[in-house]
Amino acid sequence: MEILIAGYSDFEPAIASELIVSAKQAALAQDGCIACFRALDAPHPRRVSVYQEWIGEAAFANHFAGRSYSDMGAQLRSAGWTGFAVKEYRSDFSEPAYDDNGLPRGDVFTAGRERDLP
Repeated sequence: MEILIAGYSDFEPAIASELIVSAKQAALAQDGCIACFRALDAPHPRRVSVYQEWIGEAAFANHFAGRSYSDMGAQLRSAGWTGFAVKEYRSDFSEPAYDDNGLPRGDVFTAGRERDLP
């Protein structure tokens, strides 16, 4: 089961873009991190949107227990970290957003079942 992380962190605007690359590289270097996306949120110049995908609970727990996480926390606090809102989600099921013909699947979680397409 995958663990998904989504949310944002706020920083002093001059520092925010610099942190994106280093934080992303640190996450992707850890065992079990499948994806890490960070980007500036245009309407909020101090906000960095965060998305991570982990292969499971053990990998995600190891992320918090490792030195990389504690080093990142210290770096963020020293860089003018002013707030955050980040949630974790457990994914017990997933399926492609597009079918075998490359068509978008508007009906969620129905792979393998007959369905009516417009």
